[in-house]
Amino acid sequence: MKGPSPLAAMLESEALGELAEALKSGARCMASGAAGSSSVVVASCLARMTGRPVMLVMAHLDEAEHAIE
Repeated sequence: MKGPSPLAAMLESEALGELAEALKSGARCMASGAAGSSSVVVASCLARMTGRPVMLVMAHLDEAEHAIE
């Protein structure tokens, strides 16, 4: 039996839902602790959940280049 996709599970995440609601209300938010490409996925989910642009700041230029590919 196949479960929900990882993206669907993230979109249903309580923590991301709370962060999205805070962003929708105009709060300034910062999320940390994501590793590797998960930060790109989190930013994408938040953009989808809020319907607004999300700024993703990467530590290194090569990480930023990989994020937009």
